[in-house]
Amino acid sequence: MTDKLPDVWGTRDYPVLLELTRRVDAGEEWIDPASLCRSTGLEDQVVQQAVKALARRGLVDVRTGGGGTVFLVGELSGYAYLLTGLHPDGDDAISRLIDALRQAAEQTTDPEEKSRLRRLADNAGAVSRDVLAAVLATVITGGVAG
Repeated sequence: MTDKLPDVWGTRDYPVLLELTRRVDAGEEWIDPASLCRSTGLEDQVVQQAVKALARRGLVDVRTGGGGTVFLVGELSGYAYLLTGLHPDGDDAISRLIDALRQAAEQTTDPEEKSRLRRLADNAGAVSRDVLAAVLATVITGGVAG
């Protein structure tokens, strides 16, 4: 059996995706590779490889301009927003809900309310994460009349 290639996600591709996503979300379209090198601490060739890999995965739509001296970042995939944390995924929303319930329990002075909030947080954590994520997604997207 042949060994796999070394993983470059955490050391090369993800740092570049984070920086591209941050900049595109801030409204930038043309991004200078040299500035990506400075902000990520990566060499030019490494940044170039990362951008190409991210484009191949469909996370970013990138074209070069200015003789290859700048990138035009057309679109970021929705998955890029999830990966970088700009948009929460279901697990993020579930964790935030449970944390909020526990914080509310700590902040209330009513012992009965404190007990109910703690039980609700414990029970929410016991429900299948897939089911709870689907319920939260339905509520967030307005699928359930409030």
